[in-house]
Amino acid sequence: MLRRLTALLLGAALCCGCSSGILEAQQPQQEETAGSSQAASVPLEELTLAYNQDDVLHPYRLTSQINQQLGALIYEPLVEIGTDFSPRMRLAASAETEGMDCIVTLRQDARFSDGSAVTAQDVLYSFQQAKGEGSIYQAGLATILSAEAEGERIIFHLVKGDIYAANLLTFPIIQQASAESDQPLGSGPYVPVLGASQSALQRNPYYTGQTGSLEEIQLVSFPDEDSLRYGLQVGTVDFIYSEDPSSAEGGTIHYAGVPTNDLVYLGMNLNQPLISDYNFRLALHQALNREELVRHSYGGWGTPASAPVHPDFYDFEEEHAVEQDLESANNLLDTLGYEIRDEEGYRTTAGGRLVVTLLYNSDQPQRQYLAQELVTAFARIGIQLEVQGLPYEEFLLALESMNWDFYLAQAALPYDMDFSMLLAPGGSFVYGQQEDQQMVDLVTLTLAGNVSCDELVERFQQKLPWIPLLYTQGVVSFSQQIDQNITATQQNIFYNLAEWTRTP
Repeated sequence: MLRRLTALLLGAALCCGCSSGILEAQQPQQEETAGSSQAASVPLEELTLAYNQDDVLHPYRLTSQINQQLGALIYEPLVEIGTDFSPRMRLAASAETEGMDCIVTLRQDARFSDGSAVTAQDVLYSFQQAKGEGSIYQAGLATILSAEAEGERIIFHLVKGDIYAANLLTFPIIQQASAESDQPLGSGPYVPVLGASQSALQRNPYYTGQTGSLEEIQLVSFPDEDSLRYGLQVGTVDFIYSEDPSSAEGGTIHYAGVPTNDLVYLGMNLNQPLISDYNFRLALHQALNREELVRHSYGGWGTPASAPVHPDFYDFEEEHAVEQDLESANNLLDTLGYEIRDEEGYRTTAGGRLVVTLLYNSDQPQRQYLAQELVTAFARIGIQLEVQGLPYEEFLLALESMNWDFYLAQAALPYDMDFSMLLAPGGSFVYGQQEDQQMVDLVTLTLAGNVSCDELVERFQQKLPWIPLLYTQGVVSFSQQIDQNITATQQNIFYNLAEWTRTP
């Protein structure tokens, strides 16, 4: 989660693929044996989580991913992102966009853990911290210029009209009066009680939401996040999260996928005459079996995507998946004049075999598997794909040289689904693009509410400046004693904690 919030930086934006040995993805489900069933589950009354005692719990000062994840139990945002990427009100009673403003009305019953009211001034202070230099929330707030209070209403001034602006208000709210403390007061379901020998999260008596049966959650310090896996195996902790699906290694531990808004896509050099032809790009788009890409490269821990907006997005009314169609893809390439093939089935040109190149960042342990899957996919339509993995700095230099055809990239999109950063030639996320102001304007019109999200995606697929492949998933791993009724989101891995149960 911490890395996800910083993935808008270039270093994280241009890496994808996945490592081998990944357990096949499992959906949360109840296991039934003779004499037991879901109905036999009992409330969860004990839970042990990891934290880093060498780090603070202050959401704007912490440095560890472990403590950042715990923050979802201590602090509340104005808005939480639902499983369909819809805005779920937390401290906000309402959040509505009016022109260039997003207007939030606070819940009147919202209280910090000392019983004091959550005020607009606390929200403004937290917003300034979230927007501050070095904040892990800064990138996600880039399109919010400023905020001001009118009584207990907060008005967020936007860079542009955005009917999905409420989705951006996910930063944690802390009490301004206690902000100098290493653990300022929050309004979440639990309050940290930290000691030299024993630490815990205790139920917040002023929390008005669902809390379930857990009165207290034990905390065990793990300064080294790499040791968490072992801690789960031996029973020291009960629940952990990883952005890397290769952490799902089988054995006696349960797993559940965590959908993310991190898009893996195939970047293209539109300055190359062959790739500048839309029909060529369309042939590649149709040749891909995205379910197969996810299964073979990510062990099933991903969401196939043929559009630049997550397929689970709540404001879709239509299905936009592009199914593999090898016949259509081959017909398009034949029409383009590449109907002659050599003895191995590859298409030929006047200069020989039709060969294209792809770059990827080899510093990532996942690097080559997706690239190799694309080699296979391209070969099915008679195109030879030559892949080259390079260390990060060399990878960047190679991209800037423009001496390539394709590259693999991954970008963490904001929760309002604004993918305009992937349409800006010369930007940190974009290489080989050509100016397409019409597409940029269409995104702007969609955010303003003048064009539907469905139409935006349809128009994107009629242009294909790059090819979406999949959205990644993280993985939560948990003890067998916890029933598999867990729902976790990228923003809050404890999303339905109040509903967790255990096997008797």
